[in-house]
Amino acid sequence: MAEKKPPIIIHTADLHLRDNSDERWRALLDIVQVGQKEGAQVLTISGDLFHEDVPVDFIRGVFRVMKENPQHVFQVLTKRTELALEYDRAGWLDWTDNIWLGTSVEDEQVTHRIDQLGKTGAKTKFLSCEPLIGPLPDMNLTGIDWVIVGGESGYRPRPMKPEWVIDIKDQCEAAYEIE
Repeated sequence: MAEKKPPIIIHTADLHLRDNSDERWRALLDIVQVGQKEGAQVLTISGDLFHEDVPVDFIRGVFRVMKENPQHVFQVLTKRTELALEYDRAGWLDWTDNIWLGTSVEDEQVTHRIDQLGKTGAKTKFLSCEPLIGPLPDMNLTGIDWVIVGGESGYRPRPMKPEWVIDIKDQCEAAYEIE
């Protein structure tokens, strides 16, 4: 039996999304092609694709590239769910099974992002509760497929309390009827 290789994850951190030049388009295509050669299964778009300085035409082009590469799963993480929802409602985003949309939810002050994410047409939706810097009681997990929880790292990280994590776990178990 052949040994199954773990998925290769390729990040686009060096792709400056606010630069709408042909070089950046080629860089994105190169990343996808490298992923194909290396057998990548997941490509993560680092940097906020829905930043207000990123032109809509560029975003639509990125969606076209993602749609044309169904062999990959693209994880798009944004803090700007209001723009993602606005562009989705305008018909500018073509969601396919391989394009996942997630949002960062660090504390209670930004839980509105969860509701906005839930209203998009993304077929797979996820939360990145990292760095978790406060409790997240009573999250609306309707339509959310995946919840990631983690603390902050680096120099002088803010603390993450175990009870916050346990509460999120309990909410997920209740939402998904996990025993």
